[in-house]
Amino acid sequence: MKVDITSMFFNSRIEGQTATPAWGTSIGQSKLRACRIDDMKKEVVDMVIGMTYKSVSDLTKLDVAKGSDDREILICSVFDDIYVNDISIKDAQYTLLLVREHSKSHEGRLIVSYAPYVTFNGIPNQVCIDKMQYVIGCKKEGCWFVYDISIRNQSELHFKAVVVNADKPMVYNSSTTSKQRSEEWKSMIPEVSFSEASSAEITERVIPYLTALRTKPFMLLAGISGTGKSRIVRELAKACWKEGDPEYGKNHPKNFCMVQVKPNWHDSSELIGYVSRLNGEKFVVGPFLRFLAAALKDPNVPYFLCLDEMNLAPVEQYFAEYLSVIESRKLNEEGIIETDPIIDYVDEPWYHSLIAQLFDEEDRRASRRLTIPQNLFVVGTVNMDETTFSFSRKVLDRAMTIEMNEVDLRGGLEKDTKSEIGYIAGSIIGDAAEGKDVYEDNKELCNEVLVYLEQVNAILKGTPFKIAYRTRNEFLMYAVNRQVLAPNSQLWQSLDEMTSMKILSRIEGDKDRTEKPLEGLKDLVRKQIEDRIPPAEEGKSQPKSISAAKIEEMLNKLNGPGFTSYWT
Repeated sequence: MKVDITSMFFNSRIEGQTATPAWGTSIGQSKLRACRIDDMKKEVVDMVIGMTYKSVSDLTKLDVAKGSDDREILICSVFDDIYVNDISIKDAQYTLLLVREHSKSHEGRLIVSYAPYVTFNGIPNQVCIDKMQYVIGCKKEGCWFVYDISIRNQSELHFKAVVVNADKPMVYNSSTTSKQRSEEWKSMIPEVSFSEASSAEITERVIPYLTALRTKPFMLLAGISGTGKSRIVRELAKACWKEGDPEYGKNHPKNFCMVQVKPNWHDSSELIGYVSRLNGEKFVVGPFLRFLAAALKDPNVPYFLCLDEMNLAPVEQYFAEYLSVIESRKLNEEGIIETDPIIDYVDEPWYHSLIAQLFDEEDRRASRRLTIPQNLFVVGTVNMDETTFSFSRKVLDRAMTIEMNEVDLRGGLEKDTKSEIGYIAGSIIGDAAEGKDVYEDNKELCNEVLVYLEQVNAILKGTPFKIAYRTRNEFLMYAVNRQVLAPNSQLWQSLDEMTSMKILSRIEGDKDRTEKPLEGLKDLVRKQIEDRIPPAEEGKSQPKSISAAKIEEMLNKLNGPGFTSYWT
């Protein structure tokens, strides 16, 4: 539901004026119509239904200390599943009120109130507001506003916010009117968000890429040369900008970096950097750390690092620090995913040299740590031939893997260059780091996934391909994330895509080692995935299981050279 941006803003004023936010939006304004709710837009209906669903009856716990005596409380609704710009706010509570106004000018008017001082059970809304401000990358004194408040699935409270100035308050001179300030702020509101994009903009083809990255920000794109592996990484970065943004339409926006891997890389010095002791001790910064620092300073924009021809050199050697640190991902108290530092603090000249090169004085005072930010996505493109290295299980266990071998020679020839990805900036950044982060709120879905994984492990028992907690966590997060990005997703799609990404990609060996587990997985996939695929809709082709096709391909290899692998 769109709200007046002057009703919920923070840290802004016009010189000589004392106006404060209204902290509420009317949904029944017309006196001639007795202030009835005549606007039956879906978002208004969803708001009223959601507030009813989350209403509480014990109003003795409600404190509206600054409330007006002219307002009658009709509904008090308390939410604990809260999002700002589609990022979950952990351990938070927010109270909404539906009130009827009794005043001479607005008798009977209905208002949704969201004031920061409203308190329920001793917890004021201001506590949640402070967490939202942190999540959107705004300092305590920074200026920001909310332009949309909505309720999804009858229990999720969503705020859409825009940062005006992340560092300091916005003070306008006395010649500026409130209307002028509002017009300036309105121009900053995104035209469309990912979740509002039409199905034509967000096609089923790109959902696995987005879901995989939201689940784990490290992805391998495998396939024959020329299938567009690096191109899709660039397109994802371009899809983070909307029309009117300075980076919109650029072929190389600031949130995209391509690094070409060299065959002679056997340590991290070329990618991350190294300590030089020529002319004093200093750190020579590599492209990875520079891009990481840029992402740290721009937390609301997804940043994409593409490692082109990633396996021209041994990944475990030149990317060892990242492979280790990526497994330390945890949700902090504010709902932000954090990691251990990729280079930890030491009181040495080379470390101070490193930080001085990456951050300005203000960031250094804020004690910036070189952790991997949740908005940094690493995607490696992979070609498998005699010039490349194979991947160890250490790498495969940490990455999401998608094959890109299908080629449509008639595709991509149209002049219409509109991206099929849509605007993704608000939805690709994940809000879960482990299975436990999604399990409690999605038990029914997660339990179905666990039943499938138990059947997988029964088949893989006694083999080195058996899955453990890391893969379990990623299966659970993927299933939940797919429904977030594509609400009409079905479980078979998540199981199918993840079976290919996380189970089949680890299986390789001769016939004695692989035939029995592959045959077992073939039977399981038929029962749990292929048999669940619905009939084709009229005018559309029948969906097919990618994992079933891959298993068949791997089994066929055993009939030839007698050795099989996921990798073509």
